[in-house]
This record gives sequence, structure tokens and C-alpha cells, in this order.
Amino acid sequence: IHLPANRSIAKTKMIVMMHGGSWAQGDKADIDLIVAQIKVLYPELAIVNMNYRLADGTVANYHPSQMNDIKQLLDYIETKKTTWQVGSPTGIAGVSAGAHLAMLYTYAFDTDKKMKCVVNVVGPADFSDPLYTSSPIFQVVAANLLGKTWAQDPELHRSVSPALRVTTTSAPTFMAYGTIDNVVPISNAFTLRQRLITNNVTHTYVEYPTEGHEFSLTAISDLLPRVITFLKNNL
Repeated sequence: IHLPANRSIAKTKMIVMMHGGSWAQGDKADIDLIVAQIKVLYPELAIVNMNYRLADGTVANYHPSQMNDIKQLLDYIETKKTTWQVGSPTGIAGVSAGAHLAMLYTYAFDTDKKMKCVVNVVGPADFSDPLYTSSPIFQVVAANLLGKTWAQDPELHRSVSPALRVTTTSAPTFMAYGTIDNVVPISNAFTLRQRLITNNVTHTYVEYPTEGHEFSLTAISDLLPRVITFLKNNL
């Protein structure tokens, strides 16, 4: 939990951040350097960097466990905002699997519409993408998260696809992808962007033609100021 100086309930915005790791690994410490850079670029922002249950193939950790973890955290923060002197959490951001979870929660599980915006960096957006449904590797990963492969339950896979959960009331979305990403195909980005356009959802789309799934320092240096601008415009 990173609380800025001179904060107040009236003026201090907050963002929750989520790490990646194919839903099955990783830790909040993985994005500590990104958090540190955001603190420099947006020093008045409060940041909560969270962990969530990792999808290890056990029933207890199947979806929607991660959605429940986000909700539990948000409810806890709500009880602390007076003590911490911050506003309610109003944004959520993630990288890779964390971006998928951030989008899915915002579009489909944030029934109170508390999230004013979502930041998605290389997040899987469409589990029904043919490049995913035909990938044995992705199906193993997805089964760890969902308990079933696409062949076993396509509707379940569609239901956890953020792009397919976009509506006209979805929160403003920032999205960044690498054109040559071999983990999250650029077709996922195209589907998500088209759904945002069709539903007239405010969004920012950034595509890096020479980047894969792991962005270079050059791309990150370009990306972060764009994210900060988006947050300042939408929180």
C-alpha cells in the first residue's frame, strides 16, 4: 500500500495493480519497479499492489476465486479510507494475466460500478480466439484457471473473455499490446478494441510493432507517461 503525502479523502485517487504470470505464478513484487515509476510520474496517486489466488488446478482456486479476491480487497479498502485519508479505489490496472483479471472484474463483476477506469497491458481478452482454442498449451493454462478446456465448456471460456463482456456502460479502458506477441495474439487486441468502439466506450489503444509479450525498457518508458495521462483524465 503506497500512500502519498498531503492526501485527503476529497482529492486522493487510488489505483489497484495486479501482476501477471499466466494466472498460475507470480507475485505483487514482480511489478514493484513499475509501481515505483508510477509514484514518480503521479506522486499524488495512492497505489495498492495486490496478490490474488494463483490458479494451480485445484478447485478452490478456480475462477471466480480471483474475482472474489479483488472484491474482498476493495471492500477492505473501503473500510480503511477514512484512516488512510484516501478516496475510494477508483481504478484498476494489470499486466498480462493481471490485466485480464482487471478487465474481467471491471466489465463483468463490478456491479456497483466503482471502477472508473481500467488499464490493460498485454492482457488476454478473448478466450474464444481460434489461436487460443486450438493451442494445447493455452488449454492447459486455461484449465488450471477454469477447470475445463474450451472443448469441454466453450460458454465458460466466453464468459471469462473481457472483450465479450464489454457493454455500453463499461469503464474507460487503456490497452497496450505488442504486435509480435506470441503469448497474447494481437487478434485479441483487435477484438477488444472493436468491442469498445462498437459500444462507444472511451478508450486509448497503443500498439508497439516491434514488441512481444515482455516489453522492452524503451517501450515501457514510452508507455508509462501515456498511462498516467489516461489515469489523470479518467480517475
